[in-house]
Amino acid sequence: MRFSWLNLQSVRSETGFEVQCVLRFAFEYREAGRVVTIGSEDGWVGRPVILIDPTAFDRWDDGTVIPEKEKGRLF
Repeated sequence: MRFSWLNLQSVRSETGFEVQCVLRFAFEYREAGRVVTIGSEDGWVGRPVILIDPTAFDRWDDGTVIPEKEKGRLF
């Protein structure tokens, strides 16, 4: 999958979704006019990583539940 930079904090995938770092420990995933705000933590697994809670994609920010079949794709 290819990504293009939108600015120093944001990328857009060739399939249309965007990810933006909005705070030090928060990202926004945007797709088709919807947004999920994702909390994160810095971690170390033999190298620096970003840790994301597995429940991050349970709901869109508007409260709509994300179907189970979509969660894996978004994650």
